[in-house]
Amino acid sequence: MFKITKETPPYFPKKAETMPFWESFFEKNLKAFFQDKPILDSIFVHKEAFEVIKNHIGFGKDTEDNQVEQGGLLFGEVIEYKNEDSEENKTKFIGIVNYALAAKTAEGSMRHLHFNHATWHSLLEEHEKIEEKESKKQLIGWYHTHPKHLQVYFSHIDKENHLTFFDADWHFGLVLNPQREEIKCFLGNEFDEVLCILE
Repeated sequence: MFKITKETPPYFPKKAETMPFWESFFEKNLKAFFQDKPILDSIFVHKEAFEVIKNHIGFGKDTEDNQVEQGGLLFGEVIEYKNEDSEENKTKFIGIVNYALAAKTAEGSMRHLHFNHATWHSLLEEHEKIEEKESKKQLIGWYHTHPKHLQVYFSHIDKENHLTFFDADWHFGLVLNPQREEIKCFLGNEFDEVLCILE
């Protein structure tokens, strides 16, 4: 019989004004991108996280492994930011990716990527091991590839997967073409393309 042994409260993005490190993080990593313009929905990928992704998908190479779709999960935190100066005063989400986990057992083809039960199990086990050593980081999205000649966008299958597994308005989806070295990022259940910033 299935039994819940541990209950975790749901995650909500942290408000920028309540984050002690927000000002210094913004100054160091984001200011150059916005330069006195309103902050946009965006994702900031730490160097270590991008190295994992690059190595997994053979970014910048044409290898035997990266002829099919590959992917993994993004962990970090999401900052909720209100543009007080903006006319629309709409909430913006800034995703900070601290680390990525490669879904090495996912089943990929030229146009499809499937995370089976074993894949999810191994990814979440790996995440738990990391959490024991580091402070808690939230699953904030996923990444996957569109290899070879495929365009970098959210296909209808990608949208279905995103809505099934990453249905919050602050979940991010990163799409990469390893051969052409293209990257795009999409946010929420409207799949808006957002700014992708690499450290």
